[in-house]
Amino acid sequence: MKLNVKLIISSVLLLPSILTCLDILVMWTFGTYFLAGFEIRNSTDETIRITPYSEGYGESNYVQLPLYFSRYPFLISSWRIADFEMEPKDSKWFLYDDDDAYLEGIIIERQDGEYLDMPAVYEDGRNYIEIENISELNGATPELITLTQEGIFWRIVWINIVLLIGLLNIPYFVYLVRKKRKQRRSKAD
Repeated sequence: MKLNVKLIISSVLLLPSILTCLDILVMWTFGTYFLAGFEIRNSTDETIRITPYSEGYGESNYVQLPLYFSRYPFLISSWRIADFEMEPKDSKWFLYDDDDAYLEGIIIERQDGEYLDMPAVYEDGRNYIEIENISELNGATPELITLTQEGIFWRIVWINIVLLIGLLNIPYFVYLVRKKRKQRRSKAD
């Protein structure tokens, strides 16, 4: 491919690349202000699988809660946001974006395949949600059950690929401009 064509393609991608860098900068600096954390404790005597969920926007009534892997030094999205296994008497800590979603409830899958819906209710003075007496919970709706099976992995992979293209395009554009200038100088000599 000729240098001019590469330069044109890279220059077309330059604005989205700069916007990508600005988005990353804003996300890494200000995105952490809206993170909230919660702990879920399995006080039952059985191994369960859990999926935190939130109210949805648009077509769906519910969505998986957007979870994050870490808060500092960078805001990193979690590759997995559904179907977490919890042993008896186990606990897990979760971070999520409180600005975009609120913890609405937890879908619990028992070992026998039964799905239950547990509303997220904090007891007075507690900073955790305790799962106990799951036999008293209502069954999960089919819409909620699909949330345990949908993965966010490919959506995050796609976003990371776009971010990577955006970040790599800026030095590539600078390289192509320098190469073009070098060609012009060599033709002038």
